[in-house]
Amino acid sequence: MRYRFDRTVERHGAVVIGGSPLKLFRLTPGGVAVVDRIERGEAVERSVLVERLLDAGAIHPAYFTEAAPRFTASDVTIVVPVHGVPDYAPSGAIVVDDASPAPVAGATIRLDTNVGPAGARMAGL
Repeated sequence: MRYRFDRTVERHGAVVIGGSPLKLFRLTPGGVAVVDRIERGEAVERSVLVERLLDAGAIHPAYFTEAAPRFTASDVTIVVPVHGVPDYAPSGAIVVDDASPAPVAGATIRLDTNVGPAGARMAGL
């Protein structure tokens, strides 16, 4: 896994300061090697040091790298829960009629029982 340092982190040789709340880490020679790899953007194995840096908020997983796929608008599904007349529904959205008194024209899904916005979103999902 690759990690990136939080913007609060400062490194002074074998000492790393950062995170929230602010913490100080004194590194062993093995810890220095791990932190060097993190700084270079290389993958490192989970270890006690990595867990402690994560818990302190000093490092964060770096999920997106140059080789990782990027998401585009076509990867997003929009679900609009509606009860009554919709104010606006983007083109291509899944419109869920949450048991409106009068059926919503053009709704993708119509629920028989009102389940509320969250339930309607889940039904659309």
